[in-house]
Amino acid sequence: MINLINFCKKIGCKGVVFGVLNNKNEIDIKKCKILLEKSGNMSTTFHKAFDKIGNVFKAIDELILLGFDRVLTSGKEKNALKGIKLINKLAKSTHNKISIMPGG
Repeated sequence: MINLINFCKKIGCKGVVFGVLNNKNEIDIKKCKILLEKSGNMSTTFHKAFDKIGNVFKAIDELILLGFDRVLTSGKEKNALKGIKLINKLAKSTHNKISIMPGG
């Protein structure tokens, strides 16, 4: 992932999407910090691995503290239309500190 982030930076990408979970399906804080650092000034999105996390409200707070710009989610459902209730709850809980990007 570091090589891909470096490549994206080299060719002038505006942002990258990544996310790392541990074996408990929680955010791997240490690895995400490394990838965020490597991302420099590029915009960062935590990808749909987010939907595998048990406590998404705790996770969203962790992503805010880490400094992610947005999170990609289908609201833990097959698609974003089915997960719209959770997506709305997440968006309200963040107080505009991170963007919630519906997807999937």
